[in-house]
Amino acid sequence: MPLLDTTTPRGRRIATRLRDEVIAWLVTVRRDGQPQPSPVWFLWQDPDILIYSQPERPKLRNLEANPRVALHFDADESGDDVAILEGTAEADPSLPGADAIP
Repeated sequence: MPLLDTTTPRGRRIATRLRDEVIAWLVTVRRDGQPQPSPVWFLWQDPDILIYSQPERPKLRNLEANPRVALHFDADESGDDVAILEGTAEADPSLPGADAIP
């Protein structure tokens, strides 16, 4: 099942945000169950969302224990256009470094 259905108005709206924005909030879960939001810079490579991180960051430790995540964007000025995606994430050391991504 794809991350998002771009044949729907909601899917098209989220696809636009994934394409146009560069910062979102990644929410991982600590070992004690506490959600941990982190602002992240990302690149959407449909169907994947590529996020780089410094080694040893808490979000990477969280992902090792629990790969379930949420990604959300800030609302617009009026509090509308909220977009939240849920899924699983994995660290992939085989990908090129961030400096190799245009």
